Amino acid sequence: MPEADHADVAWVPHVPLREAKASFSELVARADLLGEVTVLTKHGRPAAVIAPTHVGGHQALLAELWALLDRLSPPGEDPHVDDVRSRQRRDRPLSAPLVSPVAAVNQAGR
Repeated sequence: MPEADHADVAWVPHVPLREAKASFSELVARADLLGEVTVLTKHGRPAAVIAPTHVGGHQALLAELWALLDRLSPPGEDPHVDDVRSRQRRDRPLSAPLVSPVAAVNQAGR
């Protein structure tokens, strides 16, 4: 198994795409059986993720909860809720999707 690179995300293995091709079945088994998330890199940059299917479900649920919060307390209505929103957005990279690609695949399969 390739050695983990903890430069970007602590304790999440980073595997070059070339190595992932050679150990794809093992990476999928580790995601399925151990709940392990593996970041696949291309030219040293994160390009994709192999993750257990429940990870996408959690992110989809979180997106639904944020949408519910927006309906119950629209932005600008409550400064405390707005503070929570701004902290959540600040902690999540702007490029991060609200719903993960795993969740999108799960939803498409329904």
